Amino acid sequence: MIINKLRSPRQLTFNLGQLLTPKLEQFLVGDNLLLYNFLDKFSQHLVYEPFIYLWGASGSGRTHLLQSCYDRLTRLGYPCYYFPLEKQLNFNFTLDEKDFPNQYQLICVDNIEHIIGALSWEKRLFNLYQYVTNLGYTLIVTASCSPRQLDCKLLDLKSRLCSGMIFQVHTLRESEKQKAIQQRATLYGLDLTDQVAHFLLTHYPRHPNDLFKQIDQLHQASLREKRPITIPFVKKHAI
Repeated sequence: MIINKLRSPRQLTFNLGQLLTPKLEQFLVGDNLLLYNFLDKFSQHLVYEPFIYLWGASGSGRTHLLQSCYDRLTRLGYPCYYFPLEKQLNFNFTLDEKDFPNQYQLICVDNIEHIIGALSWEKRLFNLYQYVTNLGYTLIVTASCSPRQLDCKLLDLKSRLCSGMIFQVHTLRESEKQKAIQQRATLYGLDLTDQVAHFLLTHYPRHPNDLFKQIDQLHQASLREKRPITIPFVKKHAI
C-alpha cells in the first residue's frame, strides 16, 4: 500500500496542547471494556467500520480515545485528519469536501455538539459523512450526549448520526481516580505516593481534567526544581 504524506495546505497541525500524546493503552478502561476492545482492534486496522460515534460527559475520556485512534493509525502509516470543532469555529475553515483530499482514510471530528443547531454547519457535517463513507473510509465523531439527544435541524444528519457504532464513554468511578492520576504521573517518570495522591483528591477539584492538569503542572515544577512530589511541594505548586 502506497501511503501519501499529508501535504494539504489546509491541513491543521495535530497540536493537542498537552504534554503527553494520548495513547490507547494509557486509557483507564473502567466500565468501557467493550468500547476499548473495539477501538483497540479498529486502530490496528483489524476491523472496519464506516462511522463511529463516541459520547460522554466532560472528563470521560472521549477526546483521549479519539486522539488515540488518530495517533495509532497515523503511526501505522494511514493518512488521518483530526480537528476539534469548538476551535474550528474560530478559523477560516469549513467541513466542505474540498477541505479533505481523498487520501484521508480516517477523519476525526471532536465535539460536534458545538455546531448542532447551526443549519449551515449541519449540512457540512452531513456532506462530510456522505463523502467519507462513500469512499469506504471512516468518520469518527465525539459529542457530549447521545445522537438521539442532539437537537439537529437537519433530520437527515440526525439519522446518519444514529447509525453505525455508537458508544457511551463512561466516566471514572471515584475509586478509580487515584489510580488514574498515579498512572499519569508514572508516564512522566514521577513517583506519586498513595499519600500524595489522596491529598490531591481531598484538597483539589476531583474532575478528571482538573486532576490531570494538576499532574502536568507538578511535573513541570518538579523538572524545574529537581524535587520529588511531596505534600508540601503540592501545596506550593498545585493550581
